[in-house]
Amino acid sequence: QALNWGQGGEDAGTVQQVELDGENVLLLHKREEASGSLLPRAYTSTRIRGGHRYRITAEMRGTGTAQIIFSWRTEAGSGYVPNPVKLGDTFETFSAECDISKQAAALSAMFSFDRESSGDLWIRSVELTDLGVPAEMPEADLRHRLTTAADTLHEMKPHDLLVDDEGRAWNERLIFTDTGTGTELRRIDWDWSAGDISYSNRYPWSPDGSAFLMSSWERHGPLYFIVDPSGEPIVNRPVEGTSVRPRWESDPDYLYYGTPESVMRLNWRTGEAEEIFRVPEEIKHGGRPRLNWNMEIRGVVYYEQAFGTDAPLYFIDLNTGEWTRIPITTDSTGDPEDDWLYSAGFSKLRGQWWVS
Repeated sequence: QALNWGQGGEDAGTVQQVELDGENVLLLHKREEASGSLLPRAYTSTRIRGGHRYRITAEMRGTGTAQIIFSWRTEAGSGYVPNPVKLGDTFETFSAECDISKQAAALSAMFSFDRESSGDLWIRSVELTDLGVPAEMPEADLRHRLTTAADTLHEMKPHDLLVDDEGRAWNERLIFTDTGTGTELRRIDWDWSAGDISYSNRYPWSPDGSAFLMSSWERHGPLYFIVDPSGEPIVNRPVEGTSVRPRWESDPDYLYYGTPESVMRLNWRTGEAEEIFRVPEEIKHGGRPRLNWNMEIRGVVYYEQAFGTDAPLYFIDLNTGEWTRIPITTDSTGDPEDDWLYSAGFSKLRGQWWVS
């Protein structure tokens, strides 16, 4: 099938067919002032067989990093899978593969520079190959009878939807890709009762990249697992009584987590946990205790969920142990005494730390 090319983002550059060494090639030019944009793009669309795996192959040359992109749409959403490639001074053959949703009927193959690169991108000998039906992916969660649905929103947050027998989307399976090898790591974090996906907004890698944090939820509570990327076995580190989930700080050997009344530090290599802070008795008001922390400024926010501007809200300096009660202000248009203090934490604005 002939590939008929178009372009997107005329203000950022041009895409045209030119003659080079006696053959027709595509020349994509991205203006230097368009740095930060993914435009312009050279693209072509064609009808495909949904549920098949496809390969895009092309010879390219240029300076910087280009992207080979798969894009499709279904009634459930859209798929967008970029594959970065490093360009050279001479033509090199690059290829990328992708499993396309069963609901997709058309596929767009795109080429562009990444956000930081600009200049001339030469493209020739483009082929789109149908590789057939890939091996069936196993069910995502056999115990709870969840299976994978259409891939959606790959650029924003790569994930598979998880659906039950009635087609209800209970949760998502987040996908991580090693940009060096292209290996995909898919993990499930699923809670039948809550159905939340807050894990997707938590950075899993330790600061030096030596470990990867995963969690599992069952009736007895959360379990946290540490994966060593070098191939060592998974380390199971059960964390009991947590009210704030474990997260990394600057030291790659330690995870920090919160109980209702303390901040704990866990050495994930040895399994040893120690308490580094306990809420002083004199600032407890008998409400629902909550806390948050920041090891960059070595501070803790302690608060109790309650109505009104008199709800307890404190900052504790971990270096000195001194605490300060923080007055609560609100931009509510109603009665401030009807406002509920739900959560509090640290925010950095214009180089300064704030409790918000």
